[in-house]
Amino acid sequence: MTVRLHAIFGIERLGNARAAANLIPLLKDPSGGIRVNAVDALRRMGCRAALPELLAAAIDEKWYVRQHVATALGELNARGAVLVLRRLALDPHPAVRGSAQLFLEPLPHE
Repeated sequence: MTVRLHAIFGIERLGNARAAANLIPLLKDPSGGIRVNAVDALRRMGCRAALPELLAAAIDEKWYVRQHVATALGELNARGAVLVLRRLALDPHPAVRGSAQLFLEPLPHE
């Protein structure tokens, strides 16, 4: 797990869109901590190529991963994410709801 975590940090430091693609498989890692760090790195790198996988990660079993996915989708201003953000705005966990609601108003509605 530590090696994967440091790989995420290293790839993010590269700041290269092609390198960011190497983070996408980590969205399905067994560790919630790895998944959340991959989501955050993809968001910070502005990796819109990861949008389909980020949309899929919106149903992650861990609330903190769903919360970070909501933030990533909102910050990437993903037009196709409006419906997913609306669903996350109804999530059982208040932190997920809050993150999703934060981005719903500024996004164009579909």
